[in-house]
Amino acid sequence: MADSGDLLATLLADTEREIDAIASLPAHKRFARMVLLSLEREQVAAVAYSEELVASRLAALPVDPEVKELVSRVVKWTQRDEALHAQYMRGVLLQAGEPLPIGFVLARQAVGTVSGWVSAISHHDDSERWGIRRASVKAAIAAGKAIGRVPDGLADELTYRSFRQFCELSVALEESAVLSYERMLGLLDDD
Repeated sequence: MADSGDLLATLLADTEREIDAIASLPAHKRFARMVLLSLEREQVAAVAYSEELVASRLAALPVDPEVKELVSRVVKWTQRDEALHAQYMRGVLLQAGEPLPIGFVLARQAVGTVSGWVSAISHHDDSERWGIRRASVKAAIAAGKAIGRVPDGLADELTYRSFRQFCELSVALEESAVLSYERMLGLLDDD
C-alpha cells in the first residue's frame, strides 16, 4: 500500500478538483452538485462495507471468534451508517427547491454503487477466484481512470490486499470525506 499520507493527498487533490469545478458554477447550481458528489461518495462506502461482500473476508481473519464478531459488528454498523447518509443525500436532492431529474440522481447513485462494488471485490476476493468479476472490475477501473473519476493513486490500491490495508484505505477515504464536507460547507458559506 502506498503511504497513507500520499494516498490521502491524492484523494484530496482529486476531491479539490471536483469541488473547484462546483465552485465555478453559478451559485444556484452549487448546492445540488455538492450533494450529488456526497451522494456518490456515501454510496461507494455503503456498498464497499456491504456485509455480503465482506463476510467471507471477515470469516477468514486469523483472530479469535470474539474479535471476528466485534469487527463484523463494526463493519455492519458502518455500512448501515453510510447507507443512511446516502439515503439522506438522495432525499435532500429530491426535495430541493429545484429538484434534479430523478434519473440524474439515481445515475449518480448507481456510479457510487458500482464504485463500491469494485472496491469491495478488488479488496476481498483474491485473484484466483475472480473469474468474470476480475474482468468487470478491471474494466470499471480502466473506464474510471479514462474519464478522470479514479485517480492513479487510488487505482493502484484497488487490488487484493490484507484486511488491515483495506481498513487503512477506508480511513484515508473517510478523512478525505471529512475534509470534503468542510470544504463544501465553506463554499456554501460563500453563497
